Amino acid sequence: MAKYWVANNPNAEINDAKAQKLAELSATTITVAELNNLDESAVQQESIPAGGGALSITAKLSLLDNAPSGAKAITLAVPTAAESGNIKVIQAAATLSGTNKFTLDSANTLTGAGTYTFDADDEYLVLLAMQDKWLEISKTCTHA
Repeated sequence: MAKYWVANNPNAEINDAKAQKLAELSATTITVAELNNLDESAVQQESIPAGGGALSITAKLSLLDNAPSGAKAITLAVPTAAESGNIKVIQAAATLSGTNKFTLDSANTLTGAGTYTFDADDEYLVLLAMQDKWLEISKTCTHA
């Protein structure tokens, strides 16, 4: 294995793959200040009212941040070709419980028939937009 000096340390070891990644990074034209500006404020997000409603297919983050009274339905339309490949996160940010919850019909997902239920704090659903359907990537909410 080749050795490369890292931070003026002759004993530091780094493999060729890591060296290649460092070379790629050093070849970029983005500045540290620009990298620092790429925070979550750059992510399109929306806030969902306590009464439920339609989620945006273009917002990358849908926050369920208003506690509902009872069970409230939220909906998510099929993704368009323009959204294909995009990741969407739906996250419960309100105080939810077994009776005060949000539900999402999974008809527009590849998961199939059923309902996603958000009934606890910080539950989430991560989806990938495919052509005409959403693909479930990860979740802590329930599906039945």
